[in-house]
Amino acid sequence: MRGLFCALFGCLTLGPLRAAPIPIDLNDFIALPGPPEIVVAADGSSATFTESINFGLLVLSNDPALGDPAIIDTGASAVLFDYTFIEPAGNTDEFGAFLIDPASGLPVDPLDPGRAFFAADGGSGSVSLDLVGLTFSFAGLQFELTAFDVITGSSLIVSDVRLETTTAVPEPPAWSLLLSAATLLLAWCRSIPARRSA
Repeated sequence: MRGLFCALFGCLTLGPLRAAPIPIDLNDFIALPGPPEIVVAADGSSATFTESINFGLLVLSNDPALGDPAIIDTGASAVLFDYTFIEPAGNTDEFGAFLIDPASGLPVDPLDPGRAFFAADGGSGSVSLDLVGLTFSFAGLQFELTAFDVITGSSLIVSDVRLETTTAVPEPPAWSLLLSAATLLLAWCRSIPARRSA
C-alpha cells in the first residue's frame, strides 16, 4: 500500500521534462566597433547592428578566452536566439553566429550547423546552437554582420538570447490530481477496517 502511494506521489509531482529558459544579457558581450554600428538595449535583451561604410565586420562577442564573463554554461542543452536580418537588394552581406572555444578563442565546429549559423540572405527566425557534448564548462558566443561589398543598408537585430535547460517541472494540474488521489486513497484505507469489523 505504501509503495503504491509513493509511486503515485512520484508520478504526479514531477511533470514532464520541459525547457526552462535562462536569459542571457547582451551587455556581457563586447561590441566592436560599438555605437552607432552596434547598439545593445539597456536591459540587454537585444542588439541592433547597422552596416557602415567604415567597417566591413561588426562583431558582438562574449569570449572567455579574452576575459569576458563565462555566461554560456555548457551544462545547458542549447543556446537559442531570435534574429531579423534585413539585406536590401544588391547587398552581399552575411549574418553569422557561432560558439567559441574558451581556451583557444576559435569557433567550435564552424561547419557544423548545430554549432554555427550563417545566413547570406535576409530573413528572420529562431536559432538553436547545440551545447550537448562540449568538453568544457563554459563556451563563448559571437554574432557577426559581415559586408562583402561597399553598398550599405543591411541591418540585423539579435534578441531573446537564452540558454535552454531540460528539467522536470511540477505542473499545477499534477498537484490537483495528487490531492484527489490522496483523498481517494485515504478514504479507501479508512474503509478497510470498517469492512473487516462488519
